[in-house]
Amino acid sequence: MPILDLNDSAQLRKYSDFVANSPHGHMMQSPNWAKVKNNWNADYVYLEDDRGEITAALSILSVSNDGETSFMYAPRGPVCALDDPEVFQELLREALPVVEQRRGFLLRIDPFVPYSESLVSSLEQIDVPGAQTIVRSRLPQDRTDVDQTTWEHSFSNPRHNMIMEFNGRSYEDIFLELPSKHRNKLRKTYRDGLETKRFRAGDPGLAEALDTFYELTKVMAARQGITHRPKEYFARLLEAFDDAVLYQTSDSEDVLSSSILISYAGLAFYSYAASSNKNGKRNLNAPFQNCMEQVKDSIAAGLLRYDLGGLYVFDRSDGLYAFKSKITGAEGLHEFIGELDLVFDDARYQQWISVN
Repeated sequence: MPILDLNDSAQLRKYSDFVANSPHGHMMQSPNWAKVKNNWNADYVYLEDDRGEITAALSILSVSNDGETSFMYAPRGPVCALDDPEVFQELLREALPVVEQRRGFLLRIDPFVPYSESLVSSLEQIDVPGAQTIVRSRLPQDRTDVDQTTWEHSFSNPRHNMIMEFNGRSYEDIFLELPSKHRNKLRKTYRDGLETKRFRAGDPGLAEALDTFYELTKVMAARQGITHRPKEYFARLLEAFDDAVLYQTSDSEDVLSSSILISYAGLAFYSYAASSNKNGKRNLNAPFQNCMEQVKDSIAAGLLRYDLGGLYVFDRSDGLYAFKSKITGAEGLHEFIGELDLVFDDARYQQWISVN
């Protein structure tokens, strides 16, 4: 049965290589992601061809909050094309022993693929023994009881991301395509003496840089009235992925912006970021330089696109959209399919979804 044996180092390497090199791979489908989410159980299922080569994979995390049943989640899975629903359905059926072992009431999957009505219709036809199939995608027009922003926040991962597709362009090409006012702002960051440094696992300055990043994270969370991850979480993230880099943009006195970039399967992912509240320095545009240095590095590394992460509001009245669209342009807004919920215990599912 194609459930990954984590004690088989050769098979684990084979599985990891498949996910990392697949055009459908994502960092959250890598076994390394379980090292970050280390309070979750992790299971991996896959399909093979006649030669024993992996053709599709699904990495599943699970957690039990009631001690009896588990919420099971395959973030940004599966690692296969969805234009052949039979392959996806076969992969899901291979996951059933894992669902049974973990006593899953729900297996949630949020494919990293663009929205289309035909794909929604295809997913609604998925037939997995013992499961009710629910596709959570665009808010139905007749749902007058829920506003759009509330609906968007109900997804485990945002349904919209801002992504810059490089499409063979050089950094100079991308810089010249920025509106002139943004080019001038970026040039000014360098004239004002801002400098961006990089820190990787094993670098002697990483511990201090991570401390600074975490302090900025606390400042940012207080400013925006949101929660934040513990420092140990960010440390695990930097340790788990070989291509994880902590970026730090400073003037001569202070660190003004810091962020973590993960490069995986052709995608550079702007994972977490924070900036300073220093009086008179927020207008220095340190986060802008920080991101554009990541774009420069990502192109030099041969990556295909730069993902600035999720959004819930899609116009310039929202500060997050205004900042991210400054880099990607309005065309950077990508809408994904949403979530496929395979429900194995409807009563427990309804209870869970009412508070999540």
